Amino acid sequence: DNQMMVIKAQRIKDGDDVFILAKERLDAYYKDSSDYEIIEELTGKELEGIDYVPLFPYFKDLDKQNAFKTLVADYVTVDDGTGIVHTAPGFGEDDYNVMKNTGVPVVCPIDAECRFTDEVPDYKGIFVKDADKAIIKRLKEFLSRSPSILQLSEFINLHLRI
Repeated sequence: DNQMMVIKAQRIKDGDDVFILAKERLDAYYKDSSDYEIIEELTGKELEGIDYVPLFPYFKDLDKQNAFKTLVADYVTVDDGTGIVHTAPGFGEDDYNVMKNTGVPVVCPIDAECRFTDEVPDYKGIFVKDADKAIIKRLKEFLSRSPSILQLSEFINLHLRI
């Protein structure tokens, strides 16, 4: 089980932000260890079950069906990124297998021509690959405000007490 750390990022303008990042990825995000403070070291298994607020609002009502919780999967690595991945069970075998016994419904908001459906109104009718640039821009805007996808201050019901 990969060791994960909860770190407090001191280089963020708002010094109260707390992030989750794989221990092995610290050097990729911070040039100097004085830029952060390690609050707690946890295994991936200890992070399982944490509720979070999704980055996009389209399926927020699925939280009533056990969605938006952290899960553990053996295919997640620390080779790049944060050591944390997004799971979309409607778009991949590994993702589906991790999610299949959770009670979370499989959502596939694209039609037979790979265009976003009404479920994703901001990109409705757009071919998924044609929407990439707009989606990436939106994610970059979010990341410019917080450099980690799983930001603890955005969890709905944090099970970890730090």
